[in-house]
Amino acid sequence: EIYLPAFEAAVREANAWSIMACYNKVNGFHGCENKDLLRKRLMKEWGFHGFVVSDWFATKNPTNTEGCLGAGLTLEMPIPIKYRRRRIKRAIKEGFVSEETFNDNVKRLLRVMFLVGMFDDGSKLPQGCRNTPEHQALAREIAEEGIVLLKNKHHLLPLDITTLKTIAVLGPDANKKHSFGGGSSCVRALYEITPLQGLKDKCRG
Repeated sequence: EIYLPAFEAAVREANAWSIMACYNKVNGFHGCENKDLLRKRLMKEWGFHGFVVSDWFATKNPTNTEGCLGAGLTLEMPIPIKYRRRRIKRAIKEGFVSEETFNDNVKRLLRVMFLVGMFDDGSKLPQGCRNTPEHQALAREIAEEGIVLLKNKHHLLPLDITTLKTIAVLGPDANKKHSFGGGSSCVRALYEITPLQGLKDKCRG
């Protein structure tokens, strides 16, 4: 398996509270109504107790209310399409989905809402912090461990900075910050080192 191990580790080792269901089909079923992927593997085999949220408008494809409820989709985003009140009531009334299954979906969402303090007095909740030195160190560690070297012709890397005289850094983005994609991938980092600055730091100027 290529894709599942990362999600399994997030659930089993990091105790993830939520998982997002995909747009595409897996073994013939869309992610939001994939009972084998969500209810069987994620919840039963991996012991996931959090909630499953749809990717944005992922339920617009040919899914149905009972399929999504039965699979374990908890939260439909950004607006209810399949999870409108009448559709849910009809699915339960006509026996397509049991009340037990529906209640399990509701409990999963409420559980996380309680865990994050949504029903608590906001003035008594601890204040968070961001962009601390610890956060910066962790971000750097994650970036370093996520690097994949695809080719190393003539064993050029790693560079021996004791023998180097000059390094050519080419391209318009070599010293540009805030490199990001569009839509939901847009991230304006509070702490970022450009490739040029990283090389200067490593080579001591």
